[in-house]
Amino acid sequence: MYKISSESIQFVIDENVKLISLKNLNSSLDYAGGGALWRIIYSQGQELEKEIPYEECRASVKVSGSEIFISYAKLGTLAVELEIKVSVENDEVDFEASIKNNAEGIEIRELHFPIVKNCALAKDQRLIWSHIGGQRINDPYKEVLRHHTQYMAKDNYEVRMSSLYPGMAAANAFVFENGSDCLYFGSHDMSFQYTMHLMGATDKGLSPMMVKYPMISAGESWNCKGYVIAPYSGTWHVAAKKYRAWADAWFKPDTSSKLVRDINGWQRIIMRHQYGEIHYRYDQLEQVYKDGAAAGIDTIFMFGWNRDGHDAGYPEYEPDKSQGGFEALKENIGKFRKAGGKVILYFNGQLIDMNTEFYHKKGKYISVKKADGNEHMEVYPFGGNGTALREFGNKTFVTACPACKEWLEVLKSCVDEAVALGCDGVFFDQLGWLSRPCYDKSHGHAVPLMAPVKAKADMLEKLRAHIKKVKPDMPIGIEWLSDLTAAHVDFVHNMDGGNRASNDWQANGEKPDYRNFMDWFFYIFPEVRTTDREIRDDTNIEPRVNRALRNGFRSDVEIYRCRRTIAETPNYAKYLKEANRLRDRYRHLILNGKFIDKDVFSLANDEIDSSSFSAGDEVAVILTQSHKDSISGELTVAGAELLDYDGLNKFEVKDKGNGRFSVSLGRHGLVVIRCRKK
Repeated sequence: MYKISSESIQFVIDENVKLISLKNLNSSLDYAGGGALWRIIYSQGQELEKEIPYEECRASVKVSGSEIFISYAKLGTLAVELEIKVSVENDEVDFEASIKNNAEGIEIRELHFPIVKNCALAKDQRLIWSHIGGQRINDPYKEVLRHHTQYMAKDNYEVRMSSLYPGMAAANAFVFENGSDCLYFGSHDMSFQYTMHLMGATDKGLSPMMVKYPMISAGESWNCKGYVIAPYSGTWHVAAKKYRAWADAWFKPDTSSKLVRDINGWQRIIMRHQYGEIHYRYDQLEQVYKDGAAAGIDTIFMFGWNRDGHDAGYPEYEPDKSQGGFEALKENIGKFRKAGGKVILYFNGQLIDMNTEFYHKKGKYISVKKADGNEHMEVYPFGGNGTALREFGNKTFVTACPACKEWLEVLKSCVDEAVALGCDGVFFDQLGWLSRPCYDKSHGHAVPLMAPVKAKADMLEKLRAHIKKVKPDMPIGIEWLSDLTAAHVDFVHNMDGGNRASNDWQANGEKPDYRNFMDWFFYIFPEVRTTDREIRDDTNIEPRVNRALRNGFRSDVEIYRCRRTIAETPNYAKYLKEANRLRDRYRHLILNGKFIDKDVFSLANDEIDSSSFSAGDEVAVILTQSHKDSISGELTVAGAELLDYDGLNKFEVKDKGNGRFSVSLGRHGLVVIRCRKK
């Protein structure tokens, strides 16, 4: 046995490098399941995903103080060297792995590491991870088993649930928690290479791990530092702070944009769609403004303004000549702004329409290529009143390789066009979203490019510098929440926005399984500004708008999937106007303050959904509920004095002094209680 420990944790492996103990010494909870610490996948000939037999590998292991050094001169019969360093400090186990491929004819493709095989989680420990911004899963083992692929993968070997960072996962960490005991997995890796958060399940249990992709051939080496596992006592907030402490080295956002700080959200409108239908003409922009302003929304997020419509013709963004072309669009943008509105103009950050002159002259050379040399292609089949377009498709795209300098110049020209049109902001779709690894050697990047989102982040940094030169006060936004790319933009149009999960209880009175749990990401990165998403009609309005307020999100108004204005949904318009009254009153806290979850208060009723925000010496506590006709709770904001409160629907607040309050909420009730910290 080989053992290292601190005052807080213990790490033990046996002579076969199987994990014997991963123990929180403060709670005596031991997560180790006695399984393999790593797994390597390689390709040879036609077999593209062979696994190196762990049992056939013999290691040399040495212990020195608080460190273990594991060395394999070869892996089974393969001339592949593997070295692992494990160290313990405070409540963290840190790992480093190095691989050298000396074997002709094989490629080392994947390293699954570190693995806590058959992890001995406590029964009530939930998974929190940043998939699609953030999710909390009450029974992770049961959830993973739902991801059976039927026949696409080897589910007899292991049923898997995964999220790829960056692109699908917003942060490179996840945690199992129950409020008192946590197991943290983090990859504090400055290369920002693709990392999969992988949960594998068999009849023996759940095996969480991380996967990286060395993709090295004979004569090549690979190294990765920054793997962290922490079995500690405390809440998930401790894990969030661990990740942020590492991210502070590179996450330097600029939150100065006045436009973003001032708006309550936007109407997302597709002017002309992919299938040719015009939903709104240029000369109807003033009416779009009036419809939104009546609900407290003064900004348009304008899609489909180009000749070919939304998701068509990219990157040839030519205004529609049938409506008067560039000058008519500029004139009507000016009218929108003169009325008091703000215009954010849409561009796509990576799609290239294959049916364009740009594609044939340049796009096919700078597009992402797969391992077989073919282009990666994507299809977004939008339809109108018929069925053929949705069934058979219309447009086909390739994606631009973000490491190509030529593509950066294209995006700069998009910025210049938005400036020339007199727009207030610019937006690039899909730039926080994942890109496929690129194998095109002519692009000048490493092959394969396994850190394409890092290339996107570098491109965004340069694009923002260009914006600062041509229009310093113009904000830039992107789609999809990812810490790496969010560091270089003013706002993020998130994919989900957490609004699918209201705080409704199940019919049997049990708490819901809150799949959407954005708190994890925004506790780590409170500077990031985003919106809700997917309120598309006039149903279930109150709980979803309340949840957006509770999260501190702005509103993404996308009626009938961006085909109409909010005037088509009178209930939503009326309720959003009231919600925006609260946003206006408490803007410095709930829109522009720091999300601090429950750091400053306690609430003696967990059936009430709650959060808090801080700005200077002020805090705002938000309470809301939608599952009962009436509910009450005792709130304590330690060391604070009441300044004021306001809310929606039925609510009552009684100030008992010394930061203590009695709060009652009717169905869909929401209250904002503003206090000053003494």
